[in-house]
Amino acid sequence: MSTQTQTRAPLQDFVRVQATRVWSLPNFGELWAFRDLVVMIALRDLRVRYKQTALGVFWVILQPLLTSGIFTIIFGRLANLQPDGNVDYLVFANVGTVIWVLFENSVARASHSLLFGMGIISKVYFPRIVLPVASVLSGLIDFLIAFWVTILLLLLYHVPITPRMLLMPVIILGILLLAISVGMSVSALSIRRRDLLTALPFLLKMAMYSVPVVYSITLIPENWLMLYKLNPLVGFVLAAQWSMLNLQQPFPLSEVAYSVILTIVLFLASSLLYRRVERNAVDTL
Repeated sequence: MSTQTQTRAPLQDFVRVQATRVWSLPNFGELWAFRDLVVMIALRDLRVRYKQTALGVFWVILQPLLTSGIFTIIFGRLANLQPDGNVDYLVFANVGTVIWVLFENSVARASHSLLFGMGIISKVYFPRIVLPVASVLSGLIDFLIAFWVTILLLLLYHVPITPRMLLMPVIILGILLLAISVGMSVSALSIRRRDLLTALPFLLKMAMYSVPVVYSITLIPENWLMLYKLNPLVGFVLAAQWSMLNLQQPFPLSEVAYSVILTIVLFLASSLLYRRVERNAVDTL
């Protein structure tokens, strides 16, 4: 008597869908799961940005070079603002400009992430935090190209390359996290009111003078210094200057610690706001 055995098919993978709280943090672990999408969107942004330009990626080099050159003429020669240490003003201005351009461009691109990504959002599911992260990643690629030009300037003006520069990846990570935080907040708030996006370029240009990019922090009056350092970007810029310009003063530990703590708080708060708004972004737009 033969026996027949029946085998049950294995359970298929499934996705559990459940409601989330109105105020909740994004699932940051999904960023790694969707890392291919992050890279794809970042590369797409790069191709679109330079597709029909005559100089292409050379604009990445020209922008900080021309800007720091203009700053050298206006502030270094005419206003006679001298940086700390035995550093030429052009090198000082270029280091600050490269850092600022990274922050400014990252904020601008992350601020438009929800609006520009609406075509994808309305068609397929993916964690929406992918959009600001990918837009900032494309700006990081631009920065890495311009950064090598800054290294050449340091060598040309005989600024020694020291182990301090090994700190730069950590500093850049902090600047990018701060830029994502600001960009996500602006992106979320501009869903209902586009005025903020319109005013953003002007606000960013004005904000540049609130960090020591074209002048040394020693020019800030003592009674204003504490208020001045409330800007979290100040600590990161001071750390970058200390790392790249081989300045003699001690590492700005207190300023950097404040910048790191405030950046983490801002990132969590902006993530909550971004998550709250992106749930209904398609209906709002």
